[in-house]
Amino acid sequence: MRTETKRKADILIENRNILKGAFKTAGICRILLGASYAANQNKLIDIQRVHECRGYIRQASGRFSYFNSISSLELAVRLSFSEDYQAEFNNILNTYDDLKRTFKRSIFLPQLAVLFNDKPNAQELILRTEDIFSSMRKEHPWLTNISHITYAGLLALCEKDWRSMLIDAEDVFAMIKRRFFLAEPALLLSYVLAMYDAVPDVKAQNAMDFFSAFSQHRLKYGTVVELPTLGIFANACHGKDIGEAVSEIIEVYHYLLEHKGFGRFSLSIPHRLMLACMIVLDDDAGRINALPFNELFSQLYTTFSIIVCSQQGD
Repeated sequence: MRTETKRKADILIENRNILKGAFKTAGICRILLGASYAANQNKLIDIQRVHECRGYIRQASGRFSYFNSISSLELAVRLSFSEDYQAEFNNILNTYDDLKRTFKRSIFLPQLAVLFNDKPNAQELILRTEDIFSSMRKEHPWLTNISHITYAGLLALCEKDWRSMLIDAEDVFAMIKRRFFLAEPALLLSYVLAMYDAVPDVKAQNAMDFFSAFSQHRLKYGTVVELPTLGIFANACHGKDIGEAVSEIIEVYHYLLEHKGFGRFSLSIPHRLMLACMIVLDDDAGRINALPFNELFSQLYTTFSIIVCSQQGD
């Protein structure tokens, strides 16, 4: 394992321990989401500041806000790295209010508000997201649900024409849907792959090859809520030897497995694999050519947020 990769894994592990020690009843996915964000910043969490940020979220958003329930811990960690967390959260709330004028309230709107918060064209992005989401529902009325609004937001952030991206996604979906048991995760994977530059058959094949490579290590990448993240990793590793990339991920996977909070009784195999991918992807930031790394990680972080929201019982 490369020295930098190990360092990033160690930061994730230590941040997990810091959060778990302070928030003993919090679900493991929410803990790891906050720890992952802090690790991406290459910093250790200041737990006192996280408490301050969480308190302000509760105060400013209201008792029954979705910010105060599903998103408060991971958002508090994110805000703790801001120079003025109160101003930043107030801006997020303003974006959230704008979103509520267009979309029904849901646990997914806070993530969209965070995603659009620092964008100067937030109003334009909201309208673009509405158009994309409406088109998604029209094309797949039985597969599309409110959680897909965040994927619509991710597509809205891309400079590519959104109609072309959805056509591209349909082409990819037609190629991969028979490979996976559930159609909805395969469709979401297609949306992620549509964000990147390549012809559909190349993107689809690259993702399926990446998925298959784990079987050589007697492991299987998650095919439910984790599957869409495969598109980000497959794209980031495009041009690299897939076997080599997966071997790096497996090495991190086994390293995490040795540590408390990441073992067999604490974390599922798919989630541990996804975290290992995040660490390797973070370490490979300088070699990612398709998108600026910060945007790539933002996509990954948002996708992981969706997983957390889909497992509210954690």
